[in-house]
Amino acid sequence: MLYIDLARQIAVGETQGSITNTFNWPFFSYFLAGIIKVSPFSALISVTIVVSLFAAGATALMALLLSRVSLTSGWLLLLFVLALPALNEYRSSVLRDWPGWFFSLLAIYAWLRYMEKASVGWLSLCFGAIVFGVLCRLEIGVVAIGLALAGLLMPERNWRKLAGFYVIPVVGVTALLFFLVFDGGEASDRIFRYANALNMAVRYQEFQHYGDLLAGAVLNEFSEDYGSQVLFWGLMTLIPSKLLMLLGWLILAVFLKPVDWKGGDRTTYQVLFCLWLAVLVVFLVTNVFLSSRYVVFLALMLLPFLWGRFSQAYVNGSAGFRRVSVMILIVSALATSISTTGHEKTALRQAGGWLAERSERVVYINDGQVSFYAGQGYFSDDAKPLFPEQVIPGSLLAWRVERDEQDRLLALQEPRFSLEKVFDSSGNSVVVVLVRK
Repeated sequence: MLYIDLARQIAVGETQGSITNTFNWPFFSYFLAGIIKVSPFSALISVTIVVSLFAAGATALMALLLSRVSLTSGWLLLLFVLALPALNEYRSSVLRDWPGWFFSLLAIYAWLRYMEKASVGWLSLCFGAIVFGVLCRLEIGVVAIGLALAGLLMPERNWRKLAGFYVIPVVGVTALLFFLVFDGGEASDRIFRYANALNMAVRYQEFQHYGDLLAGAVLNEFSEDYGSQVLFWGLMTLIPSKLLMLLGWLILAVFLKPVDWKGGDRTTYQVLFCLWLAVLVVFLVTNVFLSSRYVVFLALMLLPFLWGRFSQAYVNGSAGFRRVSVMILIVSALATSISTTGHEKTALRQAGGWLAERSERVVYINDGQVSFYAGQGYFSDDAKPLFPEQVIPGSLLAWRVERDEQDRLLALQEPRFSLEKVFDSSGNSVVVVLVRK
């Protein structure tokens, strides 16, 4: 919602203060603002259409990449990609990750084609995709590093092609240095913060502190010296657990016979997988949390290996194996697609729409998403509005709370407020609207 609200503000010229003070990497929102200006639809519908196109493009590019190692028909390949939970998990969400994944996969495809047949077109497409990807998510710059390393590690290296490839990174690094020198704003601060994450001495001291806090809070007195180790290995389990969730049933392909396929493609995916894994480890150690969507790219880099094994087993397998495999893929594709309909957020949209119709009476909303749908702008959890000191009778106030907290909220506010409406779509949270007595 942050990206949409910021884009809407940019499009209509309602921004207050510096854009980068609101969000320090706002380039995706600038792009969305341009779309909103020329679109005949509302800001929400326009942005949703654009992100849906990026999602479809990322899915198509993943299928195109898998076709390079395909041993069977295209319909099965497409079904295999559609059955991947990682590409279905966030289809209902407006995220800058979608263009980030799209441009990453486009850069990889252009790179592989360039290594087959050197041309300025493929080279320009590769680095153009990386530039646009970085403007969406700064972390996409890791893809450029991964491709550069993959070129050095390929079994059959063509130094003339590689020389042409490495010219553009030099230009890119030079441009980045100029940006850091002359920008001096929040965007450059984000780059410096990412670079500081690689300061191992600082990271070690911080992590030791976190480990001491954990040991003092929950560990046995005889285990206090192991706090940082318990914390580290506990955090590391998040990566494989989230990766398994994003791969779903497709992970079963690891038990099938491995297949030998193009060395250049294999090396590229291996290097990008290892490099992104290292990024996730650094992120975990630095921030002590990990969102599942940060692991999606890791799943995408593993998918070609799973597809190679599965397609070989499908071609050489029995009729029974084929039928069961297709059935599993269909069920997985349908199940993950249904899970991304966003039904849990229906209550938020309904509450926002209802409040928007009564905006003159609304004086307080505790949730940024509900506030966005109500037409009152988005805010993050760390910038929630203060509760009004005075509330006149008839005013409406809305709370988004966990389901088991609803009764406690009503009991707490009962002396001054009465229940007006509850929006519930069977999710983890509900929206409770109270009216001042």
